[in-house]
Amino acid sequence: MTEVLRMTKAQKQIANENGLDHQTVAYRVKVKGESIEKATSYPPIGRYSSVVNGKKITKAQIEIAEGNGINRNTLKHRLYSNYSVEEAINQPVRVKHSSTDDDMDDESLLEVVGRIKYMQQSDMIYPPTLTKPMEKRLKQMGVSYSDVKPVEVDVSDLKEFA
Repeated sequence: MTEVLRMTKAQKQIANENGLDHQTVAYRVKVKGESIEKATSYPPIGRYSSVVNGKKITKAQIEIAEGNGINRNTLKHRLYSNYSVEEAINQPVRVKHSSTDDDMDDESLLEVVGRIKYMQQSDMIYPPTLTKPMEKRLKQMGVSYSDVKPVEVDVSDLKEFA
């Protein structure tokens, strides 16, 4: 038999002030194990207003973050990592650059891939590997890895990797 959650008038009033319905409070108490006081003390974590790590974030702040290129998961992670709300919504997202950025010309890419191929054919224990962006660029160029000629590298300078 399902147990009914009983709340006092004061608890119901607090829940209503925080925009909570009975089901949400019941879920927090029965499933999450929160006390009724805690369960009614903060607004629902929804699309437009939520509390993350004790910090309230509004729809407007979420929109600012999204306008700054910050998705909701990144925003939530930042708040759990003790960023202030202002830092979380305004700090630019780190952009990862690869060694095959578009500014590397085709000849340079073939040389890098040739060096990697040479080291993979040597007796190195941990030779470097091609990255996905390198493979993609080779494909765009219409060149397969087997077509690339190895470029000799003096692996004696790389003793710690050999």
